[in-house]
Amino acid sequence: MRNIMNLVNLSFNNFLSVKKMALFIVVAFGAASLINPSFSTMLMGMITYVIAYQTMAYEDSYGIDYMISHLPVTKNEYVISRYIFCILTIVGASILCSFIFFISNKVNLVDLGGV
Repeated sequence: MRNIMNLVNLSFNNFLSVKKMALFIVVAFGAASLINPSFSTMLMGMITYVIAYQTMAYEDSYGIDYMISHLPVTKNEYVISRYIFCILTIVGASILCSFIFFISNKVNLVDLGGV
């Protein structure tokens, strides 16, 4: 279990390398969702995509397979750590999107009553 948590921590540290792109997406869609609350549902998907997929693409481009093959972890632990990282990303995105959705409903800059 310790190996799995260390691999999740490694993925989080690799995410910090691509955090500027994720921050841009969150700010852009967050601002749009304050104006129109329907953007907050797209924000969750975009956050999940940017954090999970871009982190994995970053790791693959810098040869994570070579590093993992030299570490004392099994392939099964590596795959489980990927699933845990993605689940944590989805939970974090859900919490953030719920928070933005409630704020956008309070601000309510666009009248959606006639739709």
